[in-house]
Amino acid sequence: MKNGGENQFTKAKRLGLNIEMSDNTKKKISDSTRIRMVEYWKDDKNKEKQSIAMKNAVLNNPDSYSHSNVSGRVKSFDFLDSFNNKIKMKGKWELKFAVFLNDKNIKWTNVIKPFPYFWNDSWHLYFPDFYFPDFNVYVEIKGYERERDIQKWCQFKEKLYKIKKYEISNLDRWYLNIFEK
Repeated sequence: MKNGGENQFTKAKRLGLNIEMSDNTKKKISDSTRIRMVEYWKDDKNKEKQSIAMKNAVLNNPDSYSHSNVSGRVKSFDFLDSFNNKIKMKGKWELKFAVFLNDKNIKWTNVIKPFPYFWNDSWHLYFPDFYFPDFNVYVEIKGYERERDIQKWCQFKEKLYKIKKYEISNLDRWYLNIFEK
């Protein structure tokens, strides 16, 4: 590229002109970019730099990640928390629990600031599934527990309830054990 990184298309865009690219030109740019990116990601320093940048982006903008992020193999459901935040519920268990909380008039959200934890020689971010601001309590809905989960829970300094499969099937009993003591 000439003139400090500009080409004819970026220069036209800067000048407010609309120039159509041929399919052949688009393919050349795509192929060139693909080759550069393969080389870029071979370098462990670039991978680490990207990892740090993504963690900082989430730390600086947690709401862009936590309540809308859907991971794994679960179906997501659009829902409103008790503060009318539009959120995604991750799986039927979280949805069932959210409906239960609304029926009990418990204030809750899943728009949660991330908590750092150390696992497998690096820092990660943990977003519990639910937060009850009136009680300063977090809840994690968990079907299958892994070593990584145990490690992050051990490092989590806030009050955290873990709801497992047998508790999901009887939330009224869970509620009595927690809120009616």
